[in-house]
Amino acid sequence: GAEDGETLIRLTRAEALRALGDNEASVRAIEVARDRVLERAGRIRDASFRQGFLERVPESAETLRLAREWTAHG
Repeated sequence: GAEDGETLIRLTRAEALRALGDNEASVRAIEVARDRVLERAGRIRDASFRQGFLERVPESAETLRLAREWTAHG
């Protein structure tokens, strides 16, 4: 579907902006990526599947981790 690969693309964009030294844009990008991950997770009715999507899908887990880290430290 259209969402296939979206999380990885958004994560990669945020990481690239950070690598280029554009911290402000990288924070905005990771926040958007986080919001999309959480929106997608919210559509998963089964709690164990939802948790798996957030914690065991590598790009979802990394998006959430970076969002916590970058928004806490700028």
